[in-house]
Amino acid sequence: MPLESKRLKVSSILLLIFNTIGFFMLIVQLAQLGRLTHVSELDMSGLVAFVVISGLGGVVFNYIVGGFGLKYWNVPEKAHICFYLGIALIIFHIATYVAGLIVVANITARLGGSPTSSGFFNFAIGFILPIIYTTGAAKIKER
Repeated sequence: MPLESKRLKVSSILLLIFNTIGFFMLIVQLAQLGRLTHVSELDMSGLVAFVVISGLGGVVFNYIVGGFGLKYWNVPEKAHICFYLGIALIIFHIATYVAGLIVVANITARLGGSPTSSGFFNFAIGFILPIIYTTGAAKIKER
């Protein structure tokens, strides 16, 4: 099994594992958001809708991408599908990070305070796996 195939297969498995953990974290975030909405008495229905839609959309999309990676990890003819899904995953990751920054800035402005920079660390760590997935698919596609 070539390294490229291993890279795509392992990153797909990790994507599915971390996505499952992320799903449970989404549930915790929704509970915290509900508590914050209750305590702050601010209308955050739009924020809740954003978190639910982007969070669940991300979970479903990550499962699709990981599933395709597991299905086509050793099929060079289908590697282009994984490559394009990897590119879409990277774009989705960047878009949700930017949207998250905007949301956090709005919340902290309403409640008073300043946003933290720990989100960038999470972004950087979360960015590595889609890049490994995409480069693995690109290498298989070249075969």
